[in-house]
Amino acid sequence: MINLFQNQLSAEQESSNRALGDIVEKIAQSLNKNAHMLENFTVEDGWLGACLFYCYYAKYTGDDRHFDKVVAYLDKALPLIDYQCFKAHYPNDGYDFNLSGLGMFLIKAVDNGFLDMDICPYLEKIDDVLYDQCRDKINHGDFNLSSGALAMGHYLLSNGCRSAKNESLLIEIIEGIEKQAIKSREGGIYWMSTYIKDRVYTGLRHGSVMVISFLSAAFDKGILKDKCLSLIKQGMDFLISCRRNGSNNLFPIYLEDFEQKNEFGLCELEIGYGLLRGAITLKDASMVAVAKEVLMTCTERCFKDQQNMDASIRHGASGLAYLYERISRMDPTEDKYLQAYDYWIRQLPKYATAQKEFCGFESHLQRASNSYKLSFSGGIIGIGITLMKHLKKDLPRLDGFINTY
Repeated sequence: MINLFQNQLSAEQESSNRALGDIVEKIAQSLNKNAHMLENFTVEDGWLGACLFYCYYAKYTGDDRHFDKVVAYLDKALPLIDYQCFKAHYPNDGYDFNLSGLGMFLIKAVDNGFLDMDICPYLEKIDDVLYDQCRDKINHGDFNLSSGALAMGHYLLSNGCRSAKNESLLIEIIEGIEKQAIKSREGGIYWMSTYIKDRVYTGLRHGSVMVISFLSAAFDKGILKDKCLSLIKQGMDFLISCRRNGSNNLFPIYLEDFEQKNEFGLCELEIGYGLLRGAITLKDASMVAVAKEVLMTCTERCFKDQQNMDASIRHGASGLAYLYERISRMDPTEDKYLQAYDYWIRQLPKYATAQKEFCGFESHLQRASNSYKLSFSGGIIGIGITLMKHLKKDLPRLDGFINTY
């Protein structure tokens, strides 16, 4: 009886995987048909995202001919690097963040064997631009990831390049973070986000979790370790003070909207990730317990709760799936994270409800452009890579491209 049950589960999983594989093929066809709609050079929403898709697709299919697409799309991307060609899909998305994405793509593509080329001349030019912009953002107190100093900080910590110059800039960023910290009446410290009009955001892209994650990665590199620990502890104290009791929503997205219902399921998981990341850095067992309590509540969320905006990496179910897999590597003793990862992967087809282009997947942005619906961050390129990584486990991880370390 047990063997029969196991065989049935295996057959159901194989059928599900075939369906997911069919979606990958449809996405590849849609990208091939619609790539001309891409407007930017970027990984997030442009030609580099298409390059990244075909890097994975070549390895996924075992057909190296798909690397020809990578080269062709890279040739489309590079002439658009000039600032005058950049078009932001979100009003405050920074050119520096997307330029750092080019550096990240080149480094990862060479390291993972996707490309064989001399990237040093490109990286030197990228560094020259980003260094100047980063110092300007530090002076203006902008430590946002999408538009501020952490665009360069994230790039430096993720690319593995160590130099006295890089470490000096990271020290400046950390000292700037300390200078901009605001003491909370409830305990701990927080940071205002200039990206969202000086509001207090809690999540991974603009807020407290973003800072905690960055400082934890800096600590791991041995940079201002005592200062990082102090800031992490105080940042976590603030986050924990924001927890809402007796609510289906554990945390507000914005501190100013404390009582407002949170429709953004990914944000709560980001906070759980940030608490666990910081607690592990602090080696604080009580904080780990708090983080795991939050994360266990997150694992109980399901598709019917309607707390995810779409299937994308930036705001939706693909982002959830990635983050659960990342958390499972931080805490491999807990099986529920990988179970949640698998669950959300298998919910992705349910988001393909529109009888339109882009394999039926729609963006939560009401006026999303076609290039955004196609993109890595907000569209089917990211969904396709998420599915390929699930179906072929030995494909490279997306760490660095999705704001984690």
